[in-house]
Amino acid sequence: MLAKQVWRLYHKRDTLLYKVLSAKYFLEGSILEAPISSNGSYVWKSILQSREVILKGAIWRVGDGHSISIWEHKWHPEPRRSKIVSPRLDASVEKVYDLFYPNTMEWNIELLESSFYPWEVEAIRRIYMSKLRQVNCFVWPLSPDGSYTVKTAYHMLASEECVEKNLEDQNSLKSQALHLESSKGLATYKAKQGTSANPSGLCEEHQETILHVLWLCDHAKAVWKSSFCFSKLYQRVFKSFLDLFEAVLEQGSVFNVVVFATTVWSLWQRQNRLREQ
Repeated sequence: MLAKQVWRLYHKRDTLLYKVLSAKYFLEGSILEAPISSNGSYVWKSILQSREVILKGAIWRVGDGHSISIWEHKWHPEPRRSKIVSPRLDASVEKVYDLFYPNTMEWNIELLESSFYPWEVEAIRRIYMSKLRQVNCFVWPLSPDGSYTVKTAYHMLASEECVEKNLEDQNSLKSQALHLESSKGLATYKAKQGTSANPSGLCEEHQETILHVLWLCDHAKAVWKSSFCFSKLYQRVFKSFLDLFEAVLEQGSVFNVVVFATTVWSLWQRQNRLREQ
């Protein structure tokens, strides 16, 4: 509930509560930039703790772009990717306004393509820019009208708990990959499954295509099936490794893509080492 007070303190600056708190705790800026003070009251400290909920879920809707920091603020329109992840290459490009052609409200396409990853460029280009130079708005994208609600915040935080659970699954997946680095580890896994292990760790019954080595082989399955987000993909049939990778991208999780790529690299390295033995 206190997060709702943070939202009001930012958007309704003509209230008595805003005038009292701003005069005491943040004479400049807004509640979003207010520093944490050890001398603050219990209520004020509680409000600042609740501020983290707002900062996690809210984003900036681009107006004139003058006050929105490209790399510090969340303004990217894609769900779950509201903060730019591309590395900063040009120190002179700081505010969203710098991404427009001079004296216009049109995106500088060449600058976008040289500054951001392709998927970020595509999303940014879809942001409609009014020529009326509207003000930047701080909105809550989880509700239809852009206003904060306790219900949508609850769902957001509940979803984060699921992400943390997936993180535990990914750690388990990594442990499985490391465990299967040795033939002994593979033999142990096979023994638990009631099957025999190939001492060399290489498949002899199938043509070793990239898809088979990294996905269909028993050694690879032992790794992938230790994580729910990847094991459910075995319900589908893929004709190539590219089809598999596209399915991972469709999940919409950057974290899963990174884990997938890292695990594929580990499996490939393991296969190369086994061939050299």
